[in-house]
Amino acid sequence: MAGGRPLCYPSAAPVMTTASTPPTPNPPSGGLARLAQPTGTLALLLGVALTVACATTANPPARGGEAAAAAVPDQYLTGQRLFEQHCARCHGIGGQGTDQGPPFLSPIYRPDHHADESFVLAAQRGVTPHHWRFGAMPSIPEVTRDEVRQITAYVRWLQREAGVY
Repeated sequence: MAGGRPLCYPSAAPVMTTASTPPTPNPPSGGLARLAQPTGTLALLLGVALTVACATTANPPARGGEAAAAAVPDQYLTGQRLFEQHCARCHGIGGQGTDQGPPFLSPIYRPDHHADESFVLAAQRGVTPHHWRFGAMPSIPEVTRDEVRQITAYVRWLQREAGVY
C-alpha cells in the first residue's frame, strides 16, 4: 500500500503467464504443499486474487453524502455539486465511471492528455468515442463554461487524490 491506497489500478487486467518453473529436487507432494510451487496455475490464481482484492478495495464507495462532501475541500464543493448533477449519471460518483461512461480517474484523463479545455469542449459539443467503447457523449448545453471549469477543478482534485497525477 502507498499512502493508504492499494498498489493497484482498478482497470488494469491481471497479468497471466503460462510459464512454469522446473520442478525442484524432491518436490513437496500433495495438498497445500503443491500450491507452494511457483507454476503458471499459481500465477493465474494469484493474478485473479489480486484483481478481486483491488476491485473491492481500490475505490471503496463513500458512505453517505455528508461523509463524502466533508472530505472535499471547500473550493471544490460547487464543482462536486455540479458534477453530481450533470456528470455522475454516466461518469459515476467521484468520477469512478459506470457502465454508461468512463472513469475520470483513468490516466487517459490526466491534464497532459486531456487539457482542462477539453472538458469545456466536451460539454459544448459532445464527444465522439475515441478511447472507450461507450457511446457518444451528447453535448450538455445547460452547463455554462464557468460551471464546466468548476467541475474540471473538482475532477482534477479527485485525480490528484487518487494518484492519477
